[in-house]
Amino acid sequence: MIILIIGSEGTGKTVLAAHLYARLCLNRQKTIHIEGEFVRALYNNPDFSELGRSLNAMCSGQLCYYLAQREYLVIMTAVLPTLAARDTFRRACQTRIALVHLNNPPFVDREHGVKSEIHRDPSCEPALNLDMRATSFKEAVYAINAHVGSILDGTIKTETR
Repeated sequence: MIILIIGSEGTGKTVLAAHLYARLCLNRQKTIHIEGEFVRALYNNPDFSELGRSLNAMCSGQLCYYLAQREYLVIMTAVLPTLAARDTFRRACQTRIALVHLNNPPFVDREHGVKSEIHRDPSCEPALNLDMRATSFKEAVYAINAHVGSILDGTIKTETR
């Protein structure tokens, strides 16, 4: 199982993942948190163009797939701003994904000078949408646990490719 937490820079993805990781490790030994920037560095991909983001999404998805096949519960945090990047990630994963979207306005990536927005397509992927300005990390962790449980018990259907 892969929990994919997406959102713009500064929305709390990493901090939320750390809280979630700590909670999940209480009940499950094989849990791992991977950040998109780690994958970008691992594969030496400094390209933030659409093609570069797509390559990073594919590499991230393949790494998550590898770990999920070895029974890890993977928490992946990434920007993945476009539907195409998320679709590339999903195809590379080939397994169930619980998508958590941290809502926020469009942002400017100050480091790379890229103005972007997280594109949403509710018909494409069942997502848990969280506004971290109005939700505590504890509440968010409980909401994610419930969302993942709904996916695992079949209440929410996810698409695997």
